Amino acid sequence: MKKAPWTLMVIPGPDRKVRTLRISPRAFRWAGGFATAVFASLVAFSVGFFLKLGQEVRQERLVEESKILNAHLERTKEKLAELSGSLEELRRRDEQYRLLAGLPSLDPDVEKVGIGGPGTEALETSPLREKNPRLAEQIFSATYDLNTLLRRAQLLNASFAEATRAMEQHRERLQATPSIVPTHGFLASLFSYSRAHPILNVRRPHEGIDISTARGTPIMAAAAGTVTYVGWRPGFGLTVEIDHGYGYRTRYAHCEKILVRRGQRVERGSRIALVGSTGISIGPHLHYEIVRDGKPLDPLSHMISELSGIPD
Repeated sequence: MKKAPWTLMVIPGPDRKVRTLRISPRAFRWAGGFATAVFASLVAFSVGFFLKLGQEVRQERLVEESKILNAHLERTKEKLAELSGSLEELRRRDEQYRLLAGLPSLDPDVEKVGIGGPGTEALETSPLREKNPRLAEQIFSATYDLNTLLRRAQLLNASFAEATRAMEQHRERLQATPSIVPTHGFLASLFSYSRAHPILNVRRPHEGIDISTARGTPIMAAAAGTVTYVGWRPGFGLTVEIDHGYGYRTRYAHCEKILVRRGQRVERGSRIALVGSTGISIGPHLHYEIVRDGKPLDPLSHMISELSGIPD
């Protein structure tokens, strides 16, 4: 049975004629399907448009974030360079401290503090590499440099601690070791096992050095110790002798005046006497000796400061 057509009435206004429009059910279905298709197309277009707009916004945001991150990386590299310079200065100081503590310098291969081996993060395993290879490489490089500097800092910290412990252990020994020039002047005579005596005209050992200087120039203790002798010794005139411990003794002869007493404790650099020309002497000077475990030593080998008049 054929379905009756649909009648649509269009009423334009109160003073205008009503119009009627007959539409078959089939035509109405076609019109509805067409409208639905048009509406779906508009919806799909709108969704695509806004998705594309969102992607562009995200892309712009990512570009801006990348610029900010690159700027941070550049500043980080600058800070790493400053830190590297500071660690190099600490390395030089550490080398000096180890020398003073009697420790060997760090092995060059150990100083490199290389990073590697199983479990070490590699650039190839970075999840950022596929998305932004350049940024991934910069981040990996900065991280690698930072880890290297941290390992160097830890190494230097351990080395400083070792040097400090060694210096503490040897502090008393260092204080007892004669190591300074006991007076200011010019080297007039060297240590010798056989020397022609300038007055006696015979060859005999000269178990010390002679420092010529003005009468009354202060004489200082070459190291910390206890005064064991104050008085006159044949040939040496007024003499001061100090026991420093650890087998070290020093002698200061031909003095004009003695400023310490027997049994007195003195420190390195303490004034103990004044230069004179007592005993067998042809002019004001200091005769200075170092003896360790009964064996005379060349004082020049124990001086860490230069003596005026000694050629390089």
